[in-house]
Amino acid sequence: MRVLLLPLVIILLGIFSALLISSFLFTGIQDNSQDFIFQRKALAQIEANFENQKNLQKIYQNFESDLEKIETLFVKKDAPIEFIEFLEQKARRCSLSIEISSLFTKEQEDKWEYLSLQMDLEGEPQQFLKFLNQIENSLYFIEIEKLNLKKTGKGPREAIDAFLIIKVPVK
Repeated sequence: MRVLLLPLVIILLGIFSALLISSFLFTGIQDNSQDFIFQRKALAQIEANFENQKNLQKIYQNFESDLEKIETLFVKKDAPIEFIEFLEQKARRCSLSIEISSLFTKEQEDKWEYLSLQMDLEGEPQQFLKFLNQIENSLYFIEIEKLNLKKTGKGPREAIDAFLIIKVPVK
């Protein structure tokens, strides 16, 4: 009986060892498969993000020219010379004399910063209206805050003095 018992014990130990080893192997395989699934999901997310980035770049390229046009609406805060030259050029083309007497920036309640200019203009009324029309229809977003007109000439050479405060957003 003992002789039969020993091979039976060895067989049982072998089966138990095989089950124990296969259990560890299956646990390792399961862990590796879960890691693989996690890595595949991460890779899919990265690929989706990459595709989204490509789409955003295409959208940006479509709107890039519009954004550049919007940038021209704003005056450079540190160097408003280009804008001042623009105003002086428009006044000269309308045969008006122009004098810019104050220049400052201020922040409005809506958190936009504006450049305010105080100007004195002299010339014929029609030319002044032409000047106003040109600056209002320019690339800049100009808002007239205050306008005072005073008639100075009489007869056929009627003239006006205009006091004007404008503001324009700055970047």
